[in-house]
Amino acid sequence: MAAPAFDPLIDFDGLWTTKLAERFLPDPRMPAVRYECVNGRLVVSPTAGYGNSWGEAKLLRLIGDSGEAAGFHVCGPVNLTFNPGTWIQPDVTVLHTPPRTDAEDTWVPVSLCAMVVEFVSPGSRRQDLMDKPALCARAG
Repeated sequence: MAAPAFDPLIDFDGLWTTKLAERFLPDPRMPAVRYECVNGRLVVSPTAGYGNSWGEAKLLRLIGDSGEAAGFHVCGPVNLTFNPGTWIQPDVTVLHTPPRTDAEDTWVPVSLCAMVVEFVSPGSRRQDLMDKPALCARAG
């Protein structure tokens, strides 16, 4: 009997890190999705729908210039990283300090973040309302 084929989405469950993500994501078998990770467990959700995308764009237009005038860096989703096994992709991210290295550009440390904005999505409601705010609150 042949051994089951290697599947990183299954075989790395509970073990995901930014290094594994760099090597195995995005998964070419999947449609466009959002990859986030909490304590080594990959969370895969659909990309934002029209309402979220419209809200993100509108908010970026409303706060972008004033945020930048105040010395902040206002952007859309980034890989906001709490540790190598935990990252989220907020819908809007406001940084007080821009990334300084290529690694920080890909995996933005939460220590650079001033504020995140999350539009609640039907496909990730619990995570958007409970898990992400709790992670951000613990990180300050």
